[in-house]
Amino acid sequence: MRWGLLVVPPLLLTITLLSGSLFIFLSSSLHEDLGLGLLKEEYSLYNFRQILEYPSYLDGFFLTLRLSFYVCLCTLIITWPLAYILSRLPPKLSMLLVGLILASTFISLPIKALGLMILFGTDSFAMDALRATGLVDENFRFVGSLFGVAVGYTHLAIGLMVMMM
Repeated sequence: MRWGLLVVPPLLLTITLLSGSLFIFLSSSLHEDLGLGLLKEEYSLYNFRQILEYPSYLDGFFLTLRLSFYVCLCTLIITWPLAYILSRLPPKLSMLLVGLILASTFISLPIKALGLMILFGTDSFAMDALRATGLVDENFRFVGSLFGVAVGYTHLAIGLMVMMM
């Protein structure tokens, strides 16, 4: 029996569900939204025109692109040497450390976010230490800033990036 054929049904199901949901999403975007889940019957580029007309949409889009670039760059800078070191360690130690990295990825996102908020809150020990060393000034706000969001996303992506390398 060819074991590779066992992959075909889940692959077809995944492709069908993904393409179906994308089709519904894209076809809905070609109809003007009337609110409460109602759409106009005729096709229109109204939704796409709004993206170009309102600067807040474009600002949000470019902010997302910039944040994605920062997170990818920081994650690569952190995980490339880490993955290299893990590949050079003895197998037992390497498996233990990879297991610890994987275990940290299974912690739920709200718990990780809450931990980062507690760690880098306005009156936290970590922020007091950063202020005492002079790395940040008194008015620096970590939670809710672009830098804080980038650190949070980088923290979430490290485990997955190590596994990919």
